[in-house]
Amino acid sequence: EAVTIEQASAKDFAELRPEEDETVNLSEPLATLRDRFRPLVGGLQIEIDQENTRSITECTLGFNATREKVRGFVTANHCIHDRSRPKSAIFFQPSNSQDNRVGTGSVSPPTFDHKTNKKCLEGDKCRYSDTMFVKLGDGAASSQGLIARPAVGSSDWNGTDTFSIVGKATPMYGLKVTFVGSQSGRREGMVTVASASQRGPDDIKYLCQTIEIGRAHV
Repeated sequence: EAVTIEQASAKDFAELRPEEDETVNLSEPLATLRDRFRPLVGGLQIEIDQENTRSITECTLGFNATREKVRGFVTANHCIHDRSRPKSAIFFQPSNSQDNRVGTGSVSPPTFDHKTNKKCLEGDKCRYSDTMFVKLGDGAASSQGLIARPAVGSSDWNGTDTFSIVGKATPMYGLKVTFVGSQSGRREGMVTVASASQRGPDDIKYLCQTIEIGRAHV
């Protein structure tokens, strides 16, 4: 009793036009890097729920990869609270819900000391990168070699524009680099230090780090 239903023809729909003040701007982005996307690409937001830590952390999917014939992706090791138990971490994209589950923690390389590697000073715990490998879930689709490509200074993304990984670069002073983070979006800069040791907030000394505008990157 609240509505009247009338049958309409296809011609009636074809003649519908939006009012001038209701015109949709099709150039506006439909989503951001913090929304749900499949297949997975680098640069998207992920959330991690680790057993017995009582905390959910937010991070960025680095890039999809295959390790020893296992499909997965690489992300920052500091995304999990207990780095000694990577397999206790469950990964979601973009947020923590069963429908968004995309993988489980797999490998987090251990630290080494001066006895193992002389480049690590006595008394230090060292690593070469703040990274870990996540095993992809059976139902999670991913596109290997692709990273989301929003506009510079923005995290808005149309779901189609991407960077393609084609090789490994050698860091050098003045090299132009691009960073894509789920929260900060796309940022461009220049390498200011090609190789340096950086101590992280976890008191681990990270060796051979590349610094861009004063910030260390993997």
